[in-house]
Amino acid sequence: MNFASFSPLRWIFPAVCESCRNPISPEQQKKSPFLCEDCHHLLLPVVPPFCLVCGQVFSGELPSLSRCGNCADRTLGVDFAMGAYRSEGVMRELMHRFKYSGEVHLARLFGSCLQRTLNSERFGDKDWIVVPVPLHPKRFRERGFNQSG
Repeated sequence: MNFASFSPLRWIFPAVCESCRNPISPEQQKKSPFLCEDCHHLLLPVVPPFCLVCGQVFSGELPSLSRCGNCADRTLGVDFAMGAYRSEGVMRELMHRFKYSGEVHLARLFGSCLQRTLNSERFGDKDWIVVPVPLHPKRFRERGFNQSG
């Protein structure tokens, strides 16, 4: 049992979905602590086919995984990049609130989403170094925080 689920604060301030603001049941909190079941199902995970270098999602069917037109003839200083979820719908709204509205409490939600990617087969059993993309100093001044740090 999770002691936090018995917190008196939960009686006064029940957990609500970060997207639709509806209450989240204790059972749903165990599966997805920040989103109700309906909103969680609206998240679109990044699944093949996607570019093996930048992670850009391709539409349709491809006979094999490959590089996108942007990465095909480039030599990059990274092995690959990948995201957990597509930047559409609920996920895009939440990212924009986090980045542009200063809702830094959403960092916990994105951390839980990132865990899916870190457990991905693409990482395999190799020892990878995960590096956040640094924020440009101008953007840091505008936002007041670095969302990747």
